[in-house]
Amino acid sequence: MLRFGLFALSLAACASAEAQAPLQPSETFAGLIGACWKADIGEDLAGGTITDTHCSSAATGGKVVMDVHKVRRGSGEVGYEGVTVYRLDKATGTVRFDYHNSDGDLITGSAKRDGQLIRFPETVYQVGDIVWSLSSNAYETVPLVMPEAKRRFVKVGPAPEGGF
Repeated sequence: MLRFGLFALSLAACASAEAQAPLQPSETFAGLIGACWKADIGEDLAGGTITDTHCSSAATGGKVVMDVHKVRRGSGEVGYEGVTVYRLDKATGTVRFDYHNSDGDLITGSAKRDGQLIRFPETVYQVGDIVWSLSSNAYETVPLVMPEAKRRFVKVGPAPEGGF
């Protein structure tokens, strides 16, 4: 009986360790990968609509996720762009990101999946948390300190091969 109890206890410990394994970036961003997402974010001086388009792809078996984004003026000209690379930080078990933009900045932080939400905790680069709320054909980004700045990104097609 003691042997059975120890066996059951070891199975429970294994199941618990397995359940607590950190999510890979591809799991954190499941539902977004392989597609492009577009939001209207304002008007330019010529009265054209400014858009922000993000295209996500996974590499290395889902251990890396890349999000390439471009902000376009109403004319279609790219005025700003950036690339975010998400990876698992083995030391902390969290998904970390490095965001490189066309202004020459490098912004770092972390992301965590919570059901249909992806949470980006406050950093020295960002005041307050940002939450992405996912659905099948869209996602909304909401800075919690400024909810009126919410943006809705709608699925517009597949991501180009290689994410670019």
